[in-house]
Amino acid sequence: MLRILICTDTDLEDLDAAVNAKASIPWIAPKDARPGDQCILSHMGAGITHMGELRSNAVRNDEPPWKGRYTAQLSRIVALEDPVSHEELCEEFPHWKWPTYPRTYTSVDGPLAYRLAQLCGDRTAPGLFDVDEYIAAEGSQHIRRHLVRERNLKIVKEKRRQVVAETGHLRCVVCSFDFFATYGELGRDFCEVHHMLPMALRYEETETRLQDLAVVCSNCHRMLHRKGLLSIEALQRAVRGDS
Repeated sequence: MLRILICTDTDLEDLDAAVNAKASIPWIAPKDARPGDQCILSHMGAGITHMGELRSNAVRNDEPPWKGRYTAQLSRIVALEDPVSHEELCEEFPHWKWPTYPRTYTSVDGPLAYRLAQLCGDRTAPGLFDVDEYIAAEGSQHIRRHLVRERNLKIVKEKRRQVVAETGHLRCVVCSFDFFATYGELGRDFCEVHHMLPMALRYEETETRLQDLAVVCSNCHRMLHRKGLLSIEALQRAVRGDS
């Protein structure tokens, strides 16, 4: 479950302090919040500014300043380098009503949660966030199983080694983007790995093989997941402009 929590101007200072100290802090959360719930933090003016993870159940407070409210410990806090405005959310998710009046916390799951986490994760500093490690194992069955396969870090690393050994680089199979060629040392050995298992097989428990994986850039990976699970070939056609 992806929780969207609310922050004020003062809260932003507390969040930045927690980021610098790598500390956890109490935060107002839904009463059904559980450890492991992933969170994004929304400011009324600035938009989504931080991400984090709950490490405790929500508990009711009997003392000020949160008397009568539920709070949970917020940890693994990272700051977005460029906040995601609520206007951007409205454009990206036109059928989602929350961004039009983002004054209270809410929760989302399934494909919306995954796409939202990707959008926010793209704004964090390199190395701080990987959506395939971060997103909770929630939502629809095919998305959950797909992401579990992509979070298998051992085979992901092996796929990267295989591609480098065979081609000498890590280049997106869809658009040919190469992080090292573009960013130099900052982009060395960086790529994302996508699982190409067809949706028709989504209920089968099959062992992941290296040929089931594809090296992709962050943008193409996001597009592959944007509406279900698009095939590599279909996205290649879209990039080429084929009708």
